[in-house]
Amino acid sequence: MIIAILANAEQRAELLSRPTSPGTELIWADSLRSLMIIDADAYFDLLFEDEPERIARLKQLLPRPVIVRSTAGARPPFIRINAGPGMLARPLLELATGPSQEAPIRELLGTVGWEYTIVPAVLGTALILSIDTALEQGGVCISRNADLISYRTNDRQSDHARWAHLAIGEVLAEAGIAPQQLDAVAVTAGPGSYTGIRVGMAAAKGLCYALQVPLVTESTLYLTAIHARKEAGCDAWICPMIDARRMEVFTALYDHELRQQMEPGAMILGEHSFQPFLEAHPIVFAGNGCLKWQQVCKHDHALFSPSFYTLPELAGQMYMKYSAGQFTDLAYSEPYYLKNVYTGTKDA
Repeated sequence: MIIAILANAEQRAELLSRPTSPGTELIWADSLRSLMIIDADAYFDLLFEDEPERIARLKQLLPRPVIVRSTAGARPPFIRINAGPGMLARPLLELATGPSQEAPIRELLGTVGWEYTIVPAVLGTALILSIDTALEQGGVCISRNADLISYRTNDRQSDHARWAHLAIGEVLAEAGIAPQQLDAVAVTAGPGSYTGIRVGMAAAKGLCYALQVPLVTESTLYLTAIHARKEAGCDAWICPMIDARRMEVFTALYDHELRQQMEPGAMILGEHSFQPFLEAHPIVFAGNGCLKWQQVCKHDHALFSPSFYTLPELAGQMYMKYSAGQFTDLAYSEPYYLKNVYTGTKDA
């Protein structure tokens, strides 16, 4: 099975992170012209734009399967998928065409060996405000589906509370969007800074109550794992780590398909932490907490990636949850602290 793919660097990394069946060959094109001259069994145009000339050229590849990036414009006679930032690394593949296209894409994915669960994409446009004040760098963005249209970042963690509300107003104004036009509000629920988590959660819930739109939440650990997965090998597991001071970290463990293998929690790192897992699998330790773990852990299977998720990855994951209807109940939504909050008040 030969698959020809036109993709950007991020999409390519996401697809390469997924194992393929023996006998599957992926050929990468750097332009539509180079894609068209490849003799393949199926074609992916993940840079697709709704242009008559491009549609006409891609039609020449039919009846072989042609899979294109979903757009908000006219619907060409191809299989359309959501190929926004971070979406191809997820276990869910959003199919933006009708039920008649499910059988061909399922057969193709099965042959290639890409293990995706097919879910219907939300057709049309969803405007989502995402708020992230849980970590050192704060971010606020507006996305149309999974695509960023306006954003602000803040590197001063102590200033997140004052900055977040100003940033929300700025991104709405820059995008030319009234708050009433939003389809959902999303927020990182933690773990991370106690104050930062509360600031983001309070702002998001207040907007949801006022605008009567759904709330979408996600763990900072899971978002960090999504980011690190792109740097991992096919069989590497992912262990996000968020610094919780001294030798303590907030952490969890996921396999190469981002299935949870260890419950999220606060852990004091020791010489033998993760030893059974490291004996069995290479593990990418990700996030700022992995820096102090790197000083202790010298196992050959340990890899280290101190970076965190990006705003495009945040927007992509929040849109994925929105389109799947994975909303958080406003009445019961709570910050995801992972350990007790101490106020400093002494008992009498």
